Amino acid sequence: MKHQVQPLQSRTDQKKNLAESKQVQEYPVQVEPFLPRMKPMGKFSAGVPNAGIYKLFDETDNTVCYVLMPNSLETKRENGGELTYNSNTIGSISCVRIDVQQPKAKSRR
Repeated sequence: MKHQVQPLQSRTDQKKNLAESKQVQEYPVQVEPFLPRMKPMGKFSAGVPNAGIYKLFDETDNTVCYVLMPNSLETKRENGGELTYNSNTIGSISCVRIDVQQPKAKSRR
């Protein structure tokens, strides 16, 4: 049985999807703005329901990571208003450093 691989999205589509997901999800916890973010590169079928394999790129040290995780998070509010993430039973991460070659500049004649 072959697994479907979703094609990589253009930067415009990625930004559009990110903007749409931010509208749907509420992030009550502050994210530190000084921390670098990994760039999403693609999503693959995990072969199980409600989970995916996400391909992420860390340009600070040229690392590609594949993360197996649920497609959505379940959360609840505690009595004090704190957000608690429910546990999940699936998840792993595998990373590898890659050699990124910069394209050579074309000479002008």
